[in-house]
Amino acid sequence: MTLKRSYPKLEDVPPEYRSEYVPKDGEFVLDVEGFENVNKVLSKNQELLTQHATDKTEISTLKGQVTRLTTAQAELQSKATPDGHVPVPVADKQFLDTVKGFGDVAQVKEKLEKYPTLEKQATEAVLAKQDSEIEKIMGWKSGSLSLIRDKVPELVVRDKTENGQVVKNDKGEPEKVVIARIKGENETYTEKAFTEHFNNTPELKFFEPSLLQQERQEFEGTELPTMGAGGGGSADKLLSDSLINNTYDMSWKEGASAGGK
Repeated sequence: MTLKRSYPKLEDVPPEYRSEYVPKDGEFVLDVEGFENVNKVLSKNQELLTQHATDKTEISTLKGQVTRLTTAQAELQSKATPDGHVPVPVADKQFLDTVKGFGDVAQVKEKLEKYPTLEKQATEAVLAKQDSEIEKIMGWKSGSLSLIRDKVPELVVRDKTENGQVVKNDKGEPEKVVIARIKGENETYTEKAFTEHFNNTPELKFFEPSLLQQERQEFEGTELPTMGAGGGGSADKLLSDSLINNTYDMSWKEGASAGGK
């Protein structure tokens, strides 16, 4: 028969062992030497069991955190920047990848240094082509537009139209007309045919003889010297031709007429 350490009531103790139990703290406890510390032992044991359960829960939580941190560490290591590299924003990387397509650092630097010159040359080529087209439409000498460059407004070449329809030549190609865009107040522009603007502007009309394709008429008598070595068709040559045609030629003929009377 197994005896309990204590019983709530004496009647609960088997009769033959009642004499072995003594009342203590509201119950009947088996009277055994050294047994007085059992409650403390049991209480401490329960405390340890409770602490063990708490620790077990905390350990489980910490294991979950360790797992998450280990996973995060692995991800960071996979994205770690190798030696000799530096992290940059995605936009910068895309820009650098684009630039690398133009060569190494020295080649890209060389191209950047040459760009202003190349851009200027390209712009000059476009303007030269446009000038050539304008001169052809106006019936002027090649390069003559440079003589009045600083005196003309912005010029554009467009298809010639009549009654809303594009005028075409014998070859079925659109005829071209030069338009002058004259800047006014408040950044507004007035457009008119350049021929009209040219004919109504005395300082432009003055240069017409030097602009036209036809050769300058020879003077009667001794020909006056012109500027520019060898002729050459330079702006100085054109200017001298214009001055001769419009000034000296007229006075020469008037003088000759007066002398002949």
